[in-house]
Amino acid sequence: TDTPSASGDTAIYVTKIAPGGAGDIDGRLQVGDKLIEANDQSLINITHLQAGAILKDCKEVKLRVVRKCRRVKLIAENGVFGLGIKGGADVDAPVTVSRITENSPASKHPRLELGHEITHVNGLPVRDLSHSQVLSLIRSSKKELELIIHPCRTPMYSALI
Repeated sequence: TDTPSASGDTAIYVTKIAPGGAGDIDGRLQVGDKLIEANDQSLINITHLQAGAILKDCKEVKLRVVRKCRRVKLIAENGVFGLGIKGGADVDAPVTVSRITENSPASKHPRLELGHEITHVNGLPVRDLSHSQVLSLIRSSKKELELIIHPCRTPMYSALI
């Protein structure tokens, strides 16, 4: 619809991702992403109907999005954070949280969940780092680990727009 949210926000957000659709197959788009541009056409201050028309007319689409990130600080217990990761530049996949050990600092943090994408470790971007390089960064943190994360996709999707 073209009704702003309760907060008055009229921006265009991804609310669902169609299974098997372009957004799902590509894997980078996430629920909650704010769409600001499609194929160099601004999506700011336009209606949802107008944004839908722009996106439907594209056979191939290059999106510019803004994603809310979260800062997570973990304090090690007995030298352990209780966090496992997968992904890395060497396997062409974003670094994500793959394991959270029960009763660990990671499990006690309310903002950290399986599937969250990790974009920074202790202030360093991890996008171009291999899996082993990211592991080394995490392991080099003896007492405190600071992560910048993006929320994960929800397992249920139904439609892109």
